[in-house]
Amino acid sequence: MKYKFISLAILLLLLTGCFNSEQSTIPINSAHAEQEPKKEAIERLDIIKKPFDLPDITVVDLNGKPVKLTDFKGKPIVINFWATWCPPCRKELPSMNKAWKVLEKEGIQMLAINMEESVGDINKFTKKYPIDFKILRDENGFNGPAWSLNQLPSTYIINSEGKAVYKALGDREWDDPKILEMIKKLSTEKK
Repeated sequence: MKYKFISLAILLLLLTGCFNSEQSTIPINSAHAEQEPKKEAIERLDIIKKPFDLPDITVVDLNGKPVKLTDFKGKPIVINFWATWCPPCRKELPSMNKAWKVLEKEGIQMLAINMEESVGDINKFTKKYPIDFKILRDENGFNGPAWSLNQLPSTYIINSEGKAVYKALGDREWDDPKILEMIKKLSTEKK
C-alpha cells in the first residue's frame, strides 16, 4: 500500500510537469516555431536594415504575358509571395483584400506572386479565396533566390525609388492601422 501511494504521488508529479503552462509553450519543433509569427510581429513590418533594389525579374500574369517587376518602379509596391497549399497565405488573404481597398486609393501597387503553381490551380483556389489585387506567377520558382525566399508567405514593401524597405515573413493582419500607416507613408516620401 505504501508503494502504491508513492507510485501515485510520483505519477501525479510527472503529470503536473507535463501540463505546466510554461512547458506547453516550448516548441517541440524549433524550425516550425521560427515560422510562427509573434503577436507583436503580426502588427508590424520589419525594417530592412540595408534596403536593396527591386530585383529586375520577370514573372507572368495569369494569361502567360511576361511582366517585369521593375515596370512598377516609381510607386510603392506591396509584393506578396504565396502558394495555394499554404495555410498562413489563406489566413492573411481577407486582410490583404481590405488593405488593397485602402492602398489602391493612395496609388500603391499590390502584387500577389504565386510560386510554381498552374493557372488552373490558382483559378480554382481564387474561387474559394478571392484575391482582389493583381496575381502574377513565378512559374518555375527561379525568382525566389533574388529575394532570398525561404518561407511562405513572404511579403516585401518597395518604396517609390524601387528599394525594398520592409518585409514580413509569415502572415500579417494587413488591414491593421499600424501596418497601413507604415505603407502609406511611403507614397508621401520625397524621391
